[in-house]
Amino acid sequence: MEADEVIFKEYVESTKQFHFGPLLCGKSRECFTLKGAGPRTRDVASHFTVAPQSGVLIASQPGVNVEILFHPTSEMLLKNKPILYCQVIDASSGEGGQAVAIIPVNVSAKAVYSKYSIEPASPINFGAMIKGTKKTQTVVLENKGMLNFKFYIRQVPEETSTSESKSSKQGESAPLATKQSTARKPSSLTQSHLSLGMFTVSPCSGSISPWGQQKITVECLAGQEGTCEEQLYIDIPGRDPRDNPLGIPFTLIAESCLTGTYCPQCPWSHLLLITLVEDITLIFKEYLICSSTDLSHKLQSVKGTGLFIGDENKFIFNKVLVGCIAACGPD
Repeated sequence: MEADEVIFKEYVESTKQFHFGPLLCGKSRECFTLKGAGPRTRDVASHFTVAPQSGVLIASQPGVNVEILFHPTSEMLLKNKPILYCQVIDASSGEGGQAVAIIPVNVSAKAVYSKYSIEPASPINFGAMIKGTKKTQTVVLENKGMLNFKFYIRQVPEETSTSESKSSKQGESAPLATKQSTARKPSSLTQSHLSLGMFTVSPCSGSISPWGQQKITVECLAGQEGTCEEQLYIDIPGRDPRDNPLGIPFTLIAESCLTGTYCPQCPWSHLLLITLVEDITLIFKEYLICSSTDLSHKLQSVKGTGLFIGDENKFIFNKVLVGCIAACGPD
C-alpha cells in the first residue's frame, strides 16, 4: 500500500485490515452472504456448515436466523477465530450489487476424541478350572475424556473378521473401517449379554459419563476339557480412528480339566480326587499325621512328601525342587 493511497474494497495483509473505501451515506444494506476466510483458514472453515449461506433482508422486516453447524473430523481448538465472514451487499447498486460491509464472525470451538482405559489389560486368563465350576472376573472400562461416550461389546463372525483383515492389508483407510464397525452396532444394542464359548460377558453396551466407570462382568463356566480362547471387540464411537478401527481386541482364556487329572498346561497345580470317608486321615495314613499344636515340632523332622494336620484337615507339602512334581494321597 502506497502512502496516501485510497484502497477500495480490498484486504491489506500487512495491517490485517479490510478497507471499505469511500461509502455513500444512506445506502440500504439488503443482501448478505456467508463465506470462508482466506486460504489460511479455509481448511478450518471446511469443518463448518452455514445455512442459509445467502439471503435477502427486507427493510423493516424481521431478520434472518443463520445456523452454523460444527462437524469436525479431527481434534482441534479454536478461540475467538474469525474463520467466517458475512458480506453485506447493496442490491440497489446495479448488476451484482456493491459490497458495503464484510463482518467477521468469530468462532470458538473445541473437538476431542473419546478417551478411555481398560483394566485389567488383555488377556484375562482364568487359569485351570475343574469342569462344571464357575469363576467370575471384572473388567473396568473408564471414560478418560471430556464427553459422554457409548460402548458396544461384540464378537466379529469369522468370515467377517477374515474379509476385514484382508481389506485392511490392502490399504483400507481408518475412517472407512470405522464406518463398517458402526454399521454393525444395532445388533449389539439389543443384547444384554454376550456368550462366547465358556464365557458370558455383561453388559455388552452402555453409556459412560466423563471420568465415570462401567464394570463389565466376565463369567467363565468350565465346559469341555481343554483350553478355550475367545476374542471379543470393544467399540467406542468417537475414539481416534487410528486406534483399532475394527474394535479394541480383548482376549479371554481358560482351561477346563477333569477332576483328579493332572493339568499339563499348569505344572504348578495338581488336582486331587478326595473320596468322602468318615475318617479323612485314612487317605493320608502313609504320611506323618500330627495336630496343629505340635506342628512346629513335627516340621523339623518331617521327611518325604509332607505331613497331614488332622484337626485342620490340611496337608503341607515338604520342600520341592523347581521343575519337580510332588503328589499326595492314595496310590
